[in-house]
Amino acid sequence: MILAAALSLLAAQPVTFDELLARLSRTANVPPQPATASKPIVLLESTAQSSRSQELFVQTPFDLRAATVTLAVDYPLRDGGYRAAADAIAQADAADARAAQTAVSDAEFNALLDAFGELYVARAALARANAPPPDRTAQLVAAGQISNTTAAAWQERALAIRARQLDLELRKIDAEARLQELVGDVGEIEPVLEYGGHAAAVESGGVAAALQRRVERARLFVREMDARRHPNVTLSGYAGAGAANSTFAGTTSSGAFGIYGLRVQLSLPLFDHTSDAEVARAELELARAVADRDAALREAKRAAAQETRRIEAQKKRVAILTESYEIARRRQESMARLAGAGLRTDADALAAAGDVAERALRLDEARVEEWKSIQRLRRLAP
Repeated sequence: MILAAALSLLAAQPVTFDELLARLSRTANVPPQPATASKPIVLLESTAQSSRSQELFVQTPFDLRAATVTLAVDYPLRDGGYRAAADAIAQADAADARAAQTAVSDAEFNALLDAFGELYVARAALARANAPPPDRTAQLVAAGQISNTTAAAWQERALAIRARQLDLELRKIDAEARLQELVGDVGEIEPVLEYGGHAAAVESGGVAAALQRRVERARLFVREMDARRHPNVTLSGYAGAGAANSTFAGTTSSGAFGIYGLRVQLSLPLFDHTSDAEVARAELELARAVADRDAALREAKRAAAQETRRIEAQKKRVAILTESYEIARRRQESMARLAGAGLRTDADALAAAGDVAERALRLDEARVEEWKSIQRLRRLAP
């Protein structure tokens, strides 16, 4: 079993946390929003009519049959930025919908972070683990070289090493299962801890980012409402053709004719209290959005400061555990030499090896905690 675990560790592919985080991000399905501010409105209009009218004091009715086809164009020369603001709002809504679809929630981020760190610790410990030596206590007791008490102590140390290896296997299996639940089947991977670099190229889905988008949209809405209070100049024109047939007083006439027209329309609001009220409501919503965003930013700064303090504490803890590990490793080497010279028992050598493995495991766990704090700090960065 130990050989199979070692082979699986060698066959694993190195994978970073950012790579798994990118797989956790979903694909957005948001239709593109066209820009309409600088485009005219073009309409193709067609009419057909047939009428018979009788005017007062006229004996003969008037019969008319006519058909027209016209192409009408409306182009805003000046609208106070109303259409541009409407386009910007549509783009902001699309961006907000895209961010909502692709965002990785805080719960998903933390679950992936914990599973990735747990898998790293388990794999690193398994890579250092050695198979316990073959049990020779029966032969040594029979030969009178060791006592039953020494043999029992030796067996207890060997069983402790084996139990520790099984615990590590369980931690590895559990971490792989949690990763599979989050991102699907990733196969056998080797977690790689990256402490630096840029922030992950995925939407964080944080509260501060969402509130910032809300502020930008509220500002655009204020612009849109305010534009309705400005002068509006529209150029309108149409051109087409028509045909008619009429009968009046026994006289029938028919023919085709051209239709065209051009006008410039100026609209200037003078006393539009409704627009003033809409602008006031839009400005109130903007003030609320800004207040919510500022509160979220203050909370994010507080959390970032807390993570920074935690990173500094973890660095000190890692330094202490590193020194402790080096002392235990030198002690193990000394104990192995003494056991080889017959001055110490093999049980003492196994106890020293177990102490080294325990201290190495605690060192890896401290390093992973420091790395997790760094990842959380990167996520909090604007």
